[in-house]
Formats: sequence, structure tokens, C-alpha cells
Amino acid sequence: MTYVKDFMTQALEHHILDKVSDTHYIMRKPDTGNYLVHVAEVGRHIVLTGDLQIGGLHGCVSAGGYTLNWFSKELSEDYLCSKFLSKEWQWEVAAETLQDWLDSPLVDTTIEEHEHRARIQAILDADTNPTGFYWDYDVPSQHELYRELEDMYPGYIDDGVPGYDWPRTDAGWLVAVNRRFTELMKENNA
Repeated sequence: MTYVKDFMTQALEHHILDKVSDTHYIMRKPDTGNYLVHVAEVGRHIVLTGDLQIGGLHGCVSAGGYTLNWFSKELSEDYLCSKFLSKEWQWEVAAETLQDWLDSPLVDTTIEEHEHRARIQAILDADTNPTGFYWDYDVPSQHELYRELEDMYPGYIDDGVPGYDWPRTDAGWLVAVNRRFTELMKENNA
């Protein structure tokens, strides 16, 4: 799975790179500020900020010890995200995991496993949980999902409640910016 969506790559494909200093670049579309990104090295941290807001209103900052030389290399998505973002619980990710469980072959054909699969499907299908209580919102919270899975079989939560991943939109933009910045740095250094 990649976090980068086609529209993200397309939004950055015509960007150019302006060098402000040896440690500060601006990626932008010519003649517009749309999706403008400042890429700067500040105290051995990479700072991404501008019109394109990755990680929030004020942008995001890498963990310490990283330079523009490091950021101008194509990095794996997970590795790059681990330096800028924190994993968060997201219902969409939990739902994908639950669906993967349902799509996997039956381990055994006990009545209990069939009942668990029916309850998991009910979690995915309904705005009410299988015991009939309404979720606090349209989808279960992390705590509610934890309770449901623990009630079915404690082994389902041995590794914690499913649903943790990098914030998907931020991760997509972060990776897309890294890829385009890497391309532009290669073009400018050639």
C-alpha cells in the first residue's frame, strides 16, 4: 500500500524549486502559491511548512539529526513517516484490519469462530454494536472496539486494538513532497 494518492502527485508535478539559501528551498507552482512548500533545515531538523499543510496548520518538523541531504533522497514511506509523524488510531484502518480478518481462511470451523466472524461483520456493517448499544458516534471508538474484541476473544487484542497507522493524508503528502523534492534536487544538481 502506498499513502500517496494520484491527486497528490499531480498537484506537485509542475512545481519548481527556488533556492533561498543552502538550507532553505521553496517548492512551488510557477506563478501561484498553491501547494507551496518551504523545505528548510533548521538545527538538524527538516521543517516543512507553507500553503500545503502537512501535520497541521503550522506544518511538521522531523526528529532531530536530519539534514536536507538526507531529505533529498528517496526514502521508504514508512521510514520517512517515522521521522515526521506519530501513528494514530483511525477507524478506517481498524475497519481494513477487521475486513482482512474476515477475508482470511477459517482456522477451524467451530461455531465460536463463525459467531466471532458474524460479530465482526456486524461491527463493520452497522451503526450499532452487536450487543445493541449505540456507538458514541457513527463508528466505534478505539475503546469501544477494544471492548468488543476483548469480549469475543482476548487474543484479538494481544497486539493492541487494530487501527494504528500514520495519519494517511499527512503521510501521503509527506511522501509526495519528498519524492518531488528529490526529483527537483537531482535536476538542479545535474
